[in-house]
Amino acid sequence: MNMKLLCLSQRNKRLMLLIGALLLVIYFLYIVRVILPPFILALVLAYLLNPFVTYIEIKGINRALSIFIVYASVLTGVSLVTLYAFPVIAREVENFSQTIPILTAQLQQTITGFYENYQRIQIPESLRQVIDETINNIEQLLITSLDTLADRMLGLFSGLVIILLAPILAFYILKDKKGISQRIMSLFPISIRKEVCYLWKDIDRVLTKFIRGHLLVAFLVGLMTAIGLTIINLRFAILLGIIAGVFDLIPYFGPVIGAVPAILIALLDLKIKVLYVILLMVVVQQVESNILSPKILGESVGLHPLTVIFVVLAGGHLFGIIGLLVAVPITAVTRIIINYWVDKIMT
Repeated sequence: MNMKLLCLSQRNKRLMLLIGALLLVIYFLYIVRVILPPFILALVLAYLLNPFVTYIEIKGINRALSIFIVYASVLTGVSLVTLYAFPVIAREVENFSQTIPILTAQLQQTITGFYENYQRIQIPESLRQVIDETINNIEQLLITSLDTLADRMLGLFSGLVIILLAPILAFYILKDKKGISQRIMSLFPISIRKEVCYLWKDIDRVLTKFIRGHLLVAFLVGLMTAIGLTIINLRFAILLGIIAGVFDLIPYFGPVIGAVPAILIALLDLKIKVLYVILLMVVVQQVESNILSPKILGESVGLHPLTVIFVVLAGGHLFGIIGLLVAVPITAVTRIIINYWVDKIMT
């Protein structure tokens, strides 16, 4: 009995040490969150490219050469796409930036027209005051959003210098994958390394499904949106499709946020196009939720919708756009680890 209590006590100590170390790591990452994007992107690239590198390596080719072959293939494909797509995207970004003053003026004119029509309606003065304040707030929010959207787009392109670090970092992650794994495993006692390997396989399955699956779904959503907006002849269709695809990576809130720029542009173009854009977004999301996600993602990461909404909001509050993107996979991994340790303590 004493031996069981001693073992339980030792397990509790190890658990407390692990939780303490995890909290310290989270706190450290929060402090250095500004420099995290290239490293996060590098991990994503490593996850995407590792199966191809491993496949070539199995054929008897040196791992470093295998990575070089994969990089060369990807670079060739990206170069071909960039050759045709980048000039179009850059031109749309430039045109969008130059159109911002016109869009802002159109937006103000639209809101003014709505306000004049609304003033003719007989409603109680107290309610009118509340509505007036709400309209003012919405007007300021929309105009500010339009004014800053172009700057953020240009800022994204200027930040490509930092993002270019990701392939370099991913190369070292891929090249020293076994060494990194061994060093991580050496941090654990020999007696539990087999259990850690089993736990890591479960984590790897969730991360692989999330990263590869969601990126593919987001790409298809962006592609369908761009094609649909082109068909209805909406300005900046490619740029708006890219925005919709990127925001689709954010659970629940992403599709709504990604649809807002297209709806605003349609509102300032032809009013009937607003209906077309909304119908298009609904159709795309139905295709995603009923066809693409079940086929590509399969089962979910095992989180309740309320949990997903909470962690997405918390991640966005703490880490901004990066937090929105990584909140769900980090929570899913944490859930696996906690469930594992709870099972170990209870048995």
